[in-house]
Amino acid sequence: MRVTSGAFRGRRLRTPKGVRPTQDRVRKGLFDVLGGDVPGRRVADLFAGSGALGIEALSRGAASALFVEEGAGAVRTILANLTDLGLMGDTGRVAEVWRADYRQALRRARREGRTFDLILMDPPYREGLLPEALVALAGAEVLSREGLVVAEAEARLSAPEVDRLRLIDERVYGGTQLMFWEVLP
Repeated sequence: MRVTSGAFRGRRLRTPKGVRPTQDRVRKGLFDVLGGDVPGRRVADLFAGSGALGIEALSRGAASALFVEEGAGAVRTILANLTDLGLMGDTGRVAEVWRADYRQALRRARREGRTFDLILMDPPYREGLLPEALVALAGAEVLSREGLVVAEAEARLSAPEVDRLRLIDERVYGGTQLMFWEVLP
């Protein structure tokens, strides 16, 4: 797996065992849809896996990225990928990794007063997890007023309705779909 565009284009990323990474063409499609909306954004990558989505955002000019993952092996992989790209260490808070369940991370972010302009979610493809995560995200109030949520899911899954979020776009790439939400005014 490689970074598809930006400053780290072509750089290899490690993938943790047992994790279904977002395919290169899906990642490229996601960021092509976002276009010039990424530079300067504060990003959260929930269910980060290898960290590929957040790394793509940083590669395309995001100001910072928080990677949230509960698996120890995946966290080690994210840290290795960030270190390989020079995004850890003396770079300040450009990249930060939390080993946590997404609910714990949302509560912590709210408690700390953090907000994000772009939240990327690629939860495991098990029934009920995506709607549950979106409801928790909407309730946590960590998405900025102009923020976007992008979630990856199986193409057969219908987009859930979520209070405080409005579905604005859906894209299908083979067996995978991307859903784009914005905050309701």
